[in-house]
Amino acid sequence: MSSVTKIAQSPTRPSIGFSIVGSSARLASCIPRSRTPSYDGMGTAYSEPGARSLCKSAYHKPLMQTAFGSPLMTRAVVLAAGTGQRLGGRTADIPKPLVTVGGLPLIAHTISGLAAAGVDEALVVTGYHCALVRAALARENRVRLTFAENRDFAKGASYSLRAARAFAGEAPFVLVMSDHLLSGELLARLIAAGEEAPPGLAAIVATDDPDHWDAAYLAEATRVDAGPDGHIRQIGKLIEPWTAIDAGAFYCFPALWPLVDDAPEDCDLSTIFRLAARSGSLAAADITGAFWYDVDTEEDLQAAERLLRGS
Repeated sequence: MSSVTKIAQSPTRPSIGFSIVGSSARLASCIPRSRTPSYDGMGTAYSEPGARSLCKSAYHKPLMQTAFGSPLMTRAVVLAAGTGQRLGGRTADIPKPLVTVGGLPLIAHTISGLAAAGVDEALVVTGYHCALVRAALARENRVRLTFAENRDFAKGASYSLRAARAFAGEAPFVLVMSDHLLSGELLARLIAAGEEAPPGLAAIVATDDPDHWDAAYLAEATRVDAGPDGHIRQIGKLIEPWTAIDAGAFYCFPALWPLVDDAPEDCDLSTIFRLAARSGSLAAADITGAFWYDVDTEEDLQAAERLLRGS
């Protein structure tokens, strides 16, 4: 991905809440304020001063609130098993989730975003250098963590998702990647979309406006084609036509698991979500304006450093 992106424009652009299908969907009009990421005096907590959205539900349903105005979502799954080969020598001796950006490991940003969005319990699926990841998170107290090991971490992410099945049970959960910087506001908006969704969905994908990103970044992105009703018709790297990009966060329902069973044992996540799209059970949540960044390469890492500094 290119280090030159339009994401710096995104945090100040007004956005319109969620693209969720069905008569029970609630439209939230959100006017974001400044979203420059920063850290508290201890250097351990991700915060976004002044970053709350002024969101009003059309139905004014009372909700248990978090700092970002979303209902409380208690569970998440963090995929942190991969080798991070595209970062070269940085991941020879440490796993990608422990590569630092903005003075903290990538996975610390992930946990901070989840905590800010109201998540209080998460499963971390480890693999490559799993003991190092567990040790690094041993003192984490913002979110209650448990761990599962994916010993097939060199294969597709389907193995990591399957490792989370017992933890998830029959409840919905947020699915995130440990190499994505995801703001609390983004996750809160995704969670609110999940809480407001009509029945029959397998998952909701956090999607962003491609106009905020340059051509080089978009060439690496996972594309999404969503209809006017919010249903996603296609998802994948090379699909045509397409209307948005996948931000790397998902609200998953129990209906996703039969699709996981139907997918090839060794596959990427997009393969599973394509099955959901074909069955009409995949929807989009527009998170345009919320901060996020996917770190895959050295160039991405340098760009993320600049974004976190606000430069």
